[in-house]
Amino acid sequence: MHSFIDLSGGAGGLALGLEDAGFEPLLVVEGNPDARGTIRANRDWPIEPVMSEVLAERLASQRVTLLAGNVSSAGISVAGVSQESDGRVVYMQILELVQRIRPTAVLLINVAGLMSARFAKLRAEIDEKLVEDGYRPAWSVLDSADYGLAQSRRRAVLVAIQADAFSRFVWPAPIGPPPSVGEALLPFMSANSWPGARQWARLARGVAPTIVGGSKLHGGADLGPSRTKDIWYTLGVDGSGIAEKPPSLDTPKRASPRLTNPMLAALQGFPDSWIFEGKKTSVYRQIAGAFPPPTAVAIGRELMEALIRV
Repeated sequence: MHSFIDLSGGAGGLALGLEDAGFEPLLVVEGNPDARGTIRANRDWPIEPVMSEVLAERLASQRVTLLAGNVSSAGISVAGVSQESDGRVVYMQILELVQRIRPTAVLLINVAGLMSARFAKLRAEIDEKLVEDGYRPAWSVLDSADYGLAQSRRRAVLVAIQADAFSRFVWPAPIGPPPSVGEALLPFMSANSWPGARQWARLARGVAPTIVGGSKLHGGADLGPSRTKDIWYTLGVDGSGIAEKPPSLDTPKRASPRLTNPMLAALQGFPDSWIFEGKKTSVYRQIAGAFPPPTAVAIGRELMEALIRV
């Protein structure tokens, strides 16, 4: 069995993708009660609110194949003042856990800004500690639009594998042109018989900008700052808020509707059957902060290929 630990479960996007790639969930850690409710509503994965000393001790005595996490972006910024020390603390805590548990591989994800020159020193320090512990690290920026999503979502991805298996790992290849926002969301837009649904879908030809707002620092449920909302507007979407339900028969044909949380979950690659717990803003934050399951599947399959003989 190839098992994994997810240190930042969120709404379950990363863990779901790794499970679909063939890994068995050993533990999912998630501090947010609504997000834990979301995971429990969909899967019976072992889940805890924190990584306690008792848990770490227990895991250290087991065979863990993969330690993964969609790392908090606190302190990782390329716009304005960043607090690099905050990001460093998070990574050093994770690396201490890696040293203690000794997984065969590590998968850590963050915002693409981590790959900027500003954070070169932090990346070098992370690499140095991993090499000291017998791992070979590799970094890349992956865009979920390359793996079937109608959304451009660029993320910095760190993969580190024990040296004897690292040579078999390759980054997942793009699977082809992404669907448009119109193609991805037409079933949702037409669900309440909106007469403008097909025309809207034909005009919503591009991919969506990155869905933002996974942090409580962001505020309410809207689709981001003014420049991002302008991009949404070119796709026929009102990004100033989140709708309770899709447009209906009474909605004007040429309207620019707001998206619903289920639409946003679809743009993140969650299956339609995935249940989200909590109020609207809480659900929006869970969706916006998630790592897309299809991208996690793509990475997970390549990791599985590299580790198959371990």
